[in-house]
Amino acid sequence: MKHWKLLSLVVAVIFLAGCLAPKINFTIKPDPITIRFQQSELTGITLQFKMSGLSFSYTLESAVIEVRDGAGEVVYEHTESIGESIWVVGGVADDYELPSISLLPLWEEIEQSLGFALTEEVYNSELKGQEYELKMILAGKNPTEDTAVVRFE
Repeated sequence: MKHWKLLSLVVAVIFLAGCLAPKINFTIKPDPITIRFQQSELTGITLQFKMSGLSFSYTLESAVIEVRDGAGEVVYEHTESIGESIWVVGGVADDYELPSISLLPLWEEIEQSLGFALTEEVYNSELKGQEYELKMILAGKNPTEDTAVVRFE
């Protein structure tokens, strides 16, 4: 009986201290992500997830994707609604390969900021060799984020 009281007290302290608060961490792979002239989509991007805490109804609300130039200015932003509840169990890890991501909106944003069409000559002089930052935020009870370098080759 005495052991059960002690065990109950330890479990209560863990819950109150937030040690079992659910959290999903992830890493974007590969890093850097390379993009070439006239590439229409990104493929082969994987999110490596690692969970901590415990929840049987953790809701992933949305994924926010931002691409920032070398000066830190957002050149592309997209929010994808998710709205799914998942189980979070600490120590569980998994990889998720993203579906192909269209680069057409990014090219349109770049052309709009340049004020003219993106030709290979313009690409080579304005973008080739540049590194941008890709930031992804998973919104939920405990938002989490990761960044990767986007290199134009």
